[in-house]
Formats: sequence, structure tokens, C-alpha cells
Amino acid sequence: MICKSCGLPVPDTSLVCVPCTMRKSSAALLDYQQKFLPHVAKGELFMTAPIIERVTHIQMFGAQKTWCGLDVKSGYRLKRLTLGELCAMHICQRCEQPLRAAIAETPSAA
Repeated sequence: MICKSCGLPVPDTSLVCVPCTMRKSSAALLDYQQKFLPHVAKGELFMTAPIIERVTHIQMFGAQKTWCGLDVKSGYRLKRLTLGELCAMHICQRCEQPLRAAIAETPSAA
């Protein structure tokens, strides 16, 4: 079978095109963040900051993933911080950059 969206072959053991499904899932997760980001920008909402391998990351809302794509597993030390508190800390740059870009793109957060 060939995927109608991307044209890649879909293995017989799969019901869906995995690359397309992952792409749509990632897009949906980023879209889901938009309802929380205005509150984060105003300092009204805490963000979860897991410490993974001695680096503070930023966890996405509604997911066990960080903004840089790492999986958040149970057992990691977690902090709950506002955006201002996070900015004052040394955090993962691969988490901070997409978060700041997403906040800047959110109309009601500016």
C-alpha cells in the first residue's frame, strides 16, 4: 500500500503511514499548547521543568515530552515554575527557543 499523503510505501504490518501519523501528532500537540501559552506569558500558569541528566528542560502541556523532544519518565525530579522563574535559570536552549517562538506566535500572549 502507498500513503496517499506522502507517497511512501506503508508496510503490510501497519494500518497507517508512520511518518505522516507522527507529523500530524506533533502538529496537534503544538496546536494544543496554544491554549496555555497566553497564561504562561502572563505568569498565571506554572510550567513543569523536569531535570534530565542534570539539565533543566520544559515539559509540554498534556504530554510526557519536553519542548526539545525528550520523553519525561517517572522518577525525574520535577519543578513547577513560572516563565519568569524559568528565564532566570539556565535551561535547555533546545526547549527555550521553540517555547519562546510559540509564545511570540500566540496573538493573545503578546
